[in-house]
Amino acid sequence: MTSTIVSLGLDSHLAGGTGAREKLRFSVVSTMCAGAFSGATMSRFVVAPVFALTAAVVAPSLLIFRFGPADTKEPVAEAN
Repeated sequence: MTSTIVSLGLDSHLAGGTGAREKLRFSVVSTMCAGAFSGATMSRFVVAPVFALTAAVVAPSLLIFRFGPADTKEPVAEAN
């Protein structure tokens, strides 16, 4: 989150940047804040659904990273 906010500041027009990804960065920060708010609200009343929701989000991410497309870049040969 810190790097996203710093990048938002560096890419802004005020800092001399292009501001090309400004909307994306604002949406990422607001999504993170909404997730933190909903998790904190849920854990105030019950804890088990928070763990179940977390597992439901992490499991597909794990499967995507494990079985996703292979890296298609060829290794660069070292010059001797």
